[in-house]
Order: sequence, then structure tokens, then C-alpha cells
Amino acid sequence: MRDHAPSMLPSLDLRGTAVWQALAVAGFLLIAVTLGGSSVGGVPSNAVLQIAAVIAIAATFARANPTPRATGERHLLILAGLFGALIVVQLIPLPPAVWSALPGRRIVVEGFTALGLPLPWMPLSLAPEKTVQSGLSLLAPVAIIVMLGAFKRPVARAAVLALIVLMVLSVLLGVAQVAGNEHLYFYEFTNGGSAVGFFANSNHFATLMCLTLPLAAGLVARWRSASDGAGGASRVFAAAVLLAVVLLGLLGVTMTKSVAGVALALLALSGSAAIVLSGLPRGLRLGFLGGVVVVVIVAAVVAFNSGIGDLTTTDISSSDLSRTAMWRSTAQAIGDFGTAGAGFGSFPQVFHLFENPERVSAVFANHAHNDLLEFVLEAGIPGLLVLGAFLIWFAVRVGAVWLIDRQRDPLAQGASIAALIILLHSLADYPLRTGTIAALFGLCLALLARDPAGRAADEAPAAAQPGRHLSA
Repeated sequence: MRDHAPSMLPSLDLRGTAVWQALAVAGFLLIAVTLGGSSVGGVPSNAVLQIAAVIAIAATFARANPTPRATGERHLLILAGLFGALIVVQLIPLPPAVWSALPGRRIVVEGFTALGLPLPWMPLSLAPEKTVQSGLSLLAPVAIIVMLGAFKRPVARAAVLALIVLMVLSVLLGVAQVAGNEHLYFYEFTNGGSAVGFFANSNHFATLMCLTLPLAAGLVARWRSASDGAGGASRVFAAAVLLAVVLLGLLGVTMTKSVAGVALALLALSGSAAIVLSGLPRGLRLGFLGGVVVVVIVAAVVAFNSGIGDLTTTDISSSDLSRTAMWRSTAQAIGDFGTAGAGFGSFPQVFHLFENPERVSAVFANHAHNDLLEFVLEAGIPGLLVLGAFLIWFAVRVGAVWLIDRQRDPLAQGASIAALIILLHSLADYPLRTGTIAALFGLCLALLARDPAGRAADEAPAAAQPGRHLSA
């Protein structure tokens, strides 16, 4: 077989079924990014995403070996199963003597008593329909985890490349929105005048920008590694891709007018630098560090010009309901419901019971803007146990991919930074309540769970045979 001339485009090593697997993952990400941008205003589009997730899971089990190849992947699926089981338990009808004795149910009992009605059988969840929707929202991230766990290893790099393309399209859409094209906002309740892309909320658009940066850095580092056989031209191309993604990501964050987005961009750039700087030429290292300085300056300018005295308000412009006020009321609700939880998705129904009547306004709190507090309120102690197990798994995997030589993988390192960005933003917002960010969180966890040894074995045949391949 004749040798091929070196290509400027780094190889993805996609052959045979891997090509179709990569297209399947890219197609699913396309659906997730374009249709999963709202937690409440996009019910029909989220339903399409969930149907696509069911099809993806079923097709993976039918045509690929769905058995996880790494311990981290198996543990991740077990955690997802525990979370799903917790949701099912919340939907099981309970006899009156049981549910009425649960914390926080006194007001429900008083309602039936005032109406002169006997207490019926009821589930633990105070909002069963919303709890079902919460369970369905698990389908998108689980679909990504199952696909990347079963498909050939190079498909993961193709998935990140697809995400970069979708991020570029989102930025272009955001530019058009800021330019005054009001018909390009896809949701009724949105941040008009700011870039939101395919989202309803500009903060979630900023999350997409920030999480893409370290994933792009990980992809570039993989392209640059000797195992990929990247030549000098392809290394230059990879560095150019990263620079373009960084500039577009910073442009997107700036257009959101999101203070949290600017702060997360600093984390994204710092993590990206840690991944790629070690192998870059001195000139490119200086250029990347210069980009960090630019972001710091932009952050200072945005914060100075925002006119905000309290950076914890729900919106960067104005709001009658601050995050701190919502957190206090949510903490009070946890005191009443926290042991057993109020049920996933029940926050809007529960929160208004703890609002100060003298401060109630037209602003409606659909989420606590702190997913940790909201999760504790809705899931109670059982949910905290599952969350604690996940955080232990996450910490172990992050430590492994950064500190253990044989576990180091630039793509997994980028995924760890991206997942951390999502988790940190969840302390002041609710990005994981959107189908898009939930699916991308699943992508990050799937990359983080992979076994580098298994990856190397899976890619060895491709590296040994210099035949035809798909480049990108």
C-alpha cells in the first residue's frame, strides 16, 4: 500500500463503522444544541431531543457492544441508574399514613382537611408530572455516555470537533441577534438584546462558550501528540483552530453581558493553557498567555460598566428578586422538606410558600439559581447520598487524568475543566436544567470516564495501517 503525503488536516482515524458512529454522535449533538436550549419554554423541542436519545440508546444496544470498557464508565452508568431509581421512588403512590408523616406535608394535609376530603394515596413528589419530566431529561446525557462508551475511541474526538462547529454556528447566530434580528430569538421568554444563540438564557449561552474552550484545547493537544502522527503543518493548523475557537468564544461571552460568563471564561482559559502550553512553541505560549491578559481586561471593563452593585441579582440589568433572597427562601424550604425532599421539578410549587408576601412581585422564580440548593430541596437526604457518590467519582477521575501518568489524556483533562465549569455555574444558575448543557455534561463525563489504556489499544490498528482515513 503506497504512502500518502502528509496532510495539513490532523487525522481523526475514522474508518469503517467509526465513520457512521461519528456521524450519529454529531447528529445527536446537533439536535441537543439546537433544540435543548430552554428548561421550561421548549417542551416540544425537548421532547424531540428525548425521543432522539431513546433511539440513540436503542440503536447503540442493537448495533454495538454496549458493555462499558472501563471501570470509570461502569461506575458512571451505575450512578445514572441510582439517580433514575431515585426519581422512580418519588413517583410510587404511598398510603395516607405514610406520605402525610413526611416532612413538609402539613400544608397538603390541611388543604384536604379544609375541603372535607379524605387523604388519598399520593407519591412523595408534590409535582409528579414535573418529576417525570426530570426523569426524561436524563435521557440526553445518558445517550451520550452510552454511545461514547460503546463506540470506537476516535469517535470521541469527532464529537468534540462537532461541538466546536456547533459553537461557531452559535456565535454567528449570537452576532445576528445582537445586530437587532429579533426574529432569531427562538423563545418567548429570553434575554433580548443579548446573544443567546439557540438558548433562551444568555448565561447558558456563555456556559456553552466557556466549556468548549478546554475541550478544544484537549483536542488540539491530542492532534499534537506523537500517537496521532501529526506533522508540522497539521500542528500549525491545530494551533490556528484553538486560537480561532478562543477568539470566537470570548466574542460570544462578551455579547452575553454575563458577569458569570466572564468569570468562567477565565477558568476556561486557565485550564486550556494548562493543557496545551507545555508542548507549544515559545511564540504561541506567549500569544496564549496574552489572550488570558485580554480576558482579564475585558472582565474588568464589563464589571465596571455593568452598573451592578450586587452581582448576585438574577439578571445583569435589573431584577426585583435577587439570588441571595431566593437562596434564603430555598434554605428555609429545605428546613421543612429537606429530609425526604419535595420531589424533582417541584421547586416552583414549593418556593412560593416561603416567599415574603410583602416582597412578592411580578418576577417569578422558576429555579433557585443554585442547583445545589434546589437539588437538596427536591431530592432530600437520599439525593444528597447519590450526589456525594458522584462527586467522589468525579474527584477520583479528575485526579487520575491529571496526576497519574498512564491515565493522562488531554481530551479527558479538557472534559474535566468543562465539567467543572458547568458545576461551578450551577452554584449561581441552572445550566444543567437545559437539555443542551445536560447532554454536553454527559459528553464531558463520558470523556472523563474513559480508560486511556483501552483507548490506546482501540486506536492501535488504525495507527499501524496508513490507509485511507477521514481528516478534519
